[in-house]
Amino acid sequence: NWVTENDEENRCTAFQLLADIALVEDNKEDLVTTYTGMLECNPENTLLHYSRGYYRSEAGQYNEALEDFQAVLKDSDMNPILMATHNRMGWVYLQMKEHDKAIMAVGETLAINVLNAQAYYMQGLIYLDQGLTQKGCEALRKAVIYDLKGEERADAIQKAKEICEMELD
Repeated sequence: NWVTENDEENRCTAFQLLADIALVEDNKEDLVTTYTGMLECNPENTLLHYSRGYYRSEAGQYNEALEDFQAVLKDSDMNPILMATHNRMGWVYLQMKEHDKAIMAVGETLAINVLNAQAYYMQGLIYLDQGLTQKGCEALRKAVIYDLKGEERADAIQKAKEICEMELD
């Protein structure tokens, strides 16, 4: 931390190293601080805005995360980062119980790629949170069919089995 405060020449490199440490330690607050420092070094970097927004959302800093995601949407034209941003915004709005905004956000992803499994997974979570079981189950089914990966796939399959009484795998 001394370097980030006192050594202008190595400051940006130090923030990158601190980010690596915070990632290993899974420290969301330190990641937010570190990405903030990295953005001071490179304010136009949309991937840094996305990363800080992601970790802000993980740390429960939802409004601040949305600000970062808006910066990404304003400055990026890369479909993969746009889809990831819209999906994460959907997750943030879900945490905030702003279901209409959440559905709109993941809808933006589906407007870019109608086969985006992550968007269907998010849609399923949102609908289930609203008590719209049939719509939620259908979205989870699509997520699995469109090859959702990892823990989210396992979660979608489990929810489909328990809530929807569907066997998806």
